[in-house]
Amino acid sequence: MNKDVKVTIICEWCGSNLSPTHTGPCPKCGKERKKGFVKNKEAIVVKDSLLNLNGESRREFCEANPKIKWLIIAITFGSPFARIYFLWISRSCHWIILWASFKMVGSTCCNQSERD
Repeated sequence: MNKDVKVTIICEWCGSNLSPTHTGPCPKCGKERKKGFVKNKEAIVVKDSLLNLNGESRREFCEANPKIKWLIIAITFGSPFARIYFLWISRSCHWIILWASFKMVGSTCCNQSERD
């Protein structure tokens, strides 16, 4: 184990300190649950994470993956047209459903009045 890392183990029930190699129940209260804490003095550096994407790394990613670059371009420019198309379809479907229901109700009413 590194000298810069400090490991602390305590009993979850009574809070007494235990050694990092301790196994079994707590010698003070006899319960089994333990909590462990690790302190590290070294800094952890994460490179090229998704949280830190600046413009340069995005450009490098798109240059390395041309299929994804073209997909992003297609989605960016195609999404307004897709929205218009899907709105047109949804409104057309409403009119078709209304037309079909009026036809069914109208034909039922006309057939019944002709029988009387």
